[in-house]
Amino acid sequence: KGIRLIDRAEFLGAIMKNYKHAVGVSGTHGKTTTTSMLAHALIGANLDPTISVGGELDLIGGNIRTGKSDYFVTEACEYTNSFLKFYPTIALITNVEEDHLDFFSGIDEIIASFRQFAYLTKDIGYVVAMGGDKNVQKVLENADDLNIITYGMESKFDYYPENIVYHAGFPSFDVMKNGEKVCHIKLMSRATQLF
Repeated sequence: KGIRLIDRAEFLGAIMKNYKHAVGVSGTHGKTTTTSMLAHALIGANLDPTISVGGELDLIGGNIRTGKSDYFVTEACEYTNSFLKFYPTIALITNVEEDHLDFFSGIDEIIASFRQFAYLTKDIGYVVAMGGDKNVQKVLENADDLNIITYGMESKFDYYPENIVYHAGFPSFDVMKNGEKVCHIKLMSRATQLF
């Protein structure tokens, strides 16, 4: 009695407000994989993040980890526009395709939803986007007032891979920016949706 009931998205959004570095990982595919990879990277860098992932992650012994730092990473699903209740400082968009057609009327409405999600970062953060996805390109079309970082397979993107080698099906590669090597990454996932 007198207790306000809120949905999961509103709850996660309220939590996000408390973090200086709040990452919302969105996209039709690859949210769980990408969120898990970010969890591994941030924990490996001793940044003690709070994590909310859509699957079981052995590293954190489940799907939730409470950290003590200013880093928060969560999956951000577009279904019912739930991710529009979030407060990301970084909006990561892996790809955009027709999905959840029981809610959205089609791809144009989905693109509009992702565009609203990207604009949640205006003046406070940036968008990290898969530049090679034609629908992601439409999401960010004429969004010159946003800070956008792109990634993809080609050197025209801000970050791109070179020297890709596969070991037992798992890729490793140099991460490049403007022709300069930033770092070398070995993935523990086949991560087919990343690029």
